[in-house]
Amino acid sequence: MGAALVSFVAVAYAAKVAGRSALWEVVRVCGLDKRMTGSPLPCLEVTDSFVVLRPPFGPPDTILAPTRLVVGIEDPFLQTAEAPNYFALAWEARRWLRPPPPAGRVALAVNSRLARSQDQLHVHIGCLAPEFAGRLGNRALGPTARTWFRGPDMGPGLELWTYRTGTSDWANVLPFRLLKPLAGDPATMKRTTLAATLLGGELVLAALRSRPGGWYASAEDVIDGRC
Repeated sequence: MGAALVSFVAVAYAAKVAGRSALWEVVRVCGLDKRMTGSPLPCLEVTDSFVVLRPPFGPPDTILAPTRLVVGIEDPFLQTAEAPNYFALAWEARRWLRPPPPAGRVALAVNSRLARSQDQLHVHIGCLAPEFAGRLGNRALGPTARTWFRGPDMGPGLELWTYRTGTSDWANVLPFRLLKPLAGDPATMKRTTLAATLLGGELVLAALRSRPGGWYASAEDVIDGRC
């Protein structure tokens, strides 16, 4: 009863706030519920460093969010050694997808400041959208690993960059830190949506970078949350 009540309050509060901090408030209540009752509700999973949840409103979506306040892709904390590898954690959290897809279909994405509606970092977890999969297979991957390669633009002012990691192991793949040399500055970082998937047995990153005044892309352009 207590867990259900706290969960109801969390969802109701987030709906009432209906602002850019709603997700952060739900993350906080999930942590409180876990400590008080042992239940992660309204989240699916709660740990010291992250939560996994499905937002109660909107299209089907599974996301992983930090349990500390991290504004978004441009947050300086993500460039530090103390930052958990949220992409790797989200990859493991694909088990919450129903039914769990094979690893070769999974995709992750973090929205740019332009595309996101919440100012709390969250990694979208789903399956690689067929249209975006087609883009990655159409001259978008470079010939060598561990370097950024510019593929065909996705629209006016919307660049597509890919990074072949050369490995299927997340241990040495830190997407936010790998993105920094490409973005160059915080303003450009804010305009970039970052994604990851497994192609040909190796993890591949995709940076969808919007030039000032250009089109921008969101996680929905990369993944299908319904799998």
